[in-house]
Amino acid sequence: MNAVEYKKTLKDKNISVIGVGVSNVPLIRFLLEGGARVTAHDKKTIEKLGDTYTELSKLGVTFILGEDYLKDIPEDTEIIFKTPGLRGDVPELVKAQKNGVEITSSAL
Repeated sequence: MNAVEYKKTLKDKNISVIGVGVSNVPLIRFLLEGGARVTAHDKKTIEKLGDTYTELSKLGVTFILGEDYLKDIPEDTEIIFKTPGLRGDVPELVKAQKNGVEITSSAL
């Protein structure tokens, strides 16, 4: 499946993106363009995210920030895109995967 076809599958999906760094901001935009509802998770604060927080908030992204950024992955999450540096065996990701959530990592 190519990117155009994949984008069509995103409509109305609940997606969490873990890490709001350079590699995942374009991914978040792509997901939003496809009609997904995106929750972004990051250790950083609103202040540290700065303009990125402002821009993505205006586009409809929900944020879970701070030290407990993984504790509140929404129960209706269907796909989690994790930052490449986050190990897949962290308890919150293991639990989500056991509950049927697709865990992936992608940079666009």
